[in-house]
Amino acid sequence: MPIKVSINMTVTKTNTGNEILEKLNDHLLGTAITRFSAVPIGNALNLDDSDLYYKLDIDSEMKCSEPGSGLVVHHDGYIYPCCSPLVFGSALRLGSIREHSIDELNKKFHSNFLIYIIKKEGLNWFVDKCK
Repeated sequence: MPIKVSINMTVTKTNTGNEILEKLNDHLLGTAITRFSAVPIGNALNLDDSDLYYKLDIDSEMKCSEPGSGLVVHHDGYIYPCCSPLVFGSALRLGSIREHSIDELNKKFHSNFLIYIIKKEGLNWFVDKCK
C-alpha cells in the first residue's frame, strides 16, 4: 500500500521555510507542501505578534480544509485527524504510529464521533454549544 507523503510547514513572516526547501531540492519532487501561519499557541506564544500573518478569528468558519482527507502523522509519531496545530497534543490525538497499525488508527479515525462532528459541522458547532 503506497503512503502519500506531504510536508506541512508552520511559517512566520521571518521564517518562511524556504531555506529548508532549497536544501531538500530535487528530493521534494512529487511531494505536496503546505505552509500555514503560526498561531499564538504553545511555543508560538513567545513570537512577536507582528511576525504572524494573521490572528485567530473565532468567528471564522473553522472547518478542516480537506475534511475526510485522512490521518496526519506528527513528527513525534502521534496521529491526528487533521494538520491544524491547534489539535496537536489535544484529546483528538488518535494514538501513536509506534504502538498501533495504520489499519487500527484508520478505524479509530473513521469511528470517532467527535471527529465526525468536526469534519461535518466545523469547530464553530462546539463554540456555539459553549455559549
